[in-house]
Amino acid sequence: MATLAGGIDIHKERCAVFMTHTGIDEPDEELQGFLDRFNKEFRRIPSTTEGVTRMVTSLREHEVWFLMENSTKTHDIYWILKGLGCNAIVAHSTDLFRITKSKGKNDDKDARELAGYMRRKLLGEVEFAESFIPSPDWMRRRELCRFLADNRNQLSVHKRQVRMHLLLHGQSTSKQYEDISCKAALDELLKMNDQVLSLHVASMKQLNKTADFTKKIIESEFMHNRMFEIIYSIPGFGLHSAAYLTSQIIDVSRYPDARNFSNSFGVRPRQSDSADSLKDMPISYRGDSLARRLAYQATFVHVTHVEDSFIKEKYRRLRSNGKPHKVAIVACTNSMLMLIYKLLVRNERYKDVSATTLASARVVADTMDLDKDYPVPEEVEDVSAA
Repeated sequence: MATLAGGIDIHKERCAVFMTHTGIDEPDEELQGFLDRFNKEFRRIPSTTEGVTRMVTSLREHEVWFLMENSTKTHDIYWILKGLGCNAIVAHSTDLFRITKSKGKNDDKDARELAGYMRRKLLGEVEFAESFIPSPDWMRRRELCRFLADNRNQLSVHKRQVRMHLLLHGQSTSKQYEDISCKAALDELLKMNDQVLSLHVASMKQLNKTADFTKKIIESEFMHNRMFEIIYSIPGFGLHSAAYLTSQIIDVSRYPDARNFSNSFGVRPRQSDSADSLKDMPISYRGDSLARRLAYQATFVHVTHVEDSFIKEKYRRLRSNGKPHKVAIVACTNSMLMLIYKLLVRNERYKDVSATTLASARVVADTMDLDKDYPVPEEVEDVSAA
């Protein structure tokens, strides 16, 4: 039995496959003959359970490690391989420079390069970070949260357009509604007998109805999850943000420490290429962008609702030292994520907050527009200094 390294370049209909040996020396004649026959017969396979199973069956006499580049379809192929008892690894695309920087890119070459990456990993070289692939159940929970995020974004668009329409036509509501999609505001807008406003009101009512239904599903999926309960206990997190971060973390034990945990959300500064000099660097932006946005939002709500908090104190200190709001929020988000890690490891809820403050912060978090400018820095230069 030989140990083999395989690369799979995955596409919606078909996958390109390449298999190589993992030894330092050249393979013997028998093994090379097997590899040649395999690479000819399985150069292309259907991206289906049947296609993958047929390929794996031909490898039963060997120990095989497959490497794939992270994509939407990768999740399906990964779990097919795992179900067949295979060793499968998914790499972050940004780390695969031999593929992403290649000038002569094609499916066969990409499969060969993936096999090469896998072979070198088995020989002890570290060239890429492994992607964590959630189970299908966790992926569905994550999709529920993304659906709600899309719903909230659509609602935000309507709210901006309504306010713009009112301003354009010199109209106004009886008071300045903080949330112009609330029931009282929608009823008042409808009474204006404006066709454009009526269309916006109809859309917002439907979006609100869909959001309420989605929140009930999310609540039923997460309410008895201990990780969710801990994150939800921190003032600043609403149902949506606590659920989505839970669906991203899944298992806190896969992070070696709080720094690694925070870095997975992309809010820590990138490392300088030079080890001889220290300079401020922008954050890495690694990981899921929605999770990072919701973490920013939760931190913003936290510092505006909680008085007795080391995160709030850090925000005040940074602002008093002349740091811009966005830099301070990013630095505090890093502290928030490290707090989450510590609470999860200790299996403890956040305790130093009143029930009134917690409830108020949750309402704000679940109604605040996700696309507001308050916590979404496009490029923050000196977070390391903060």
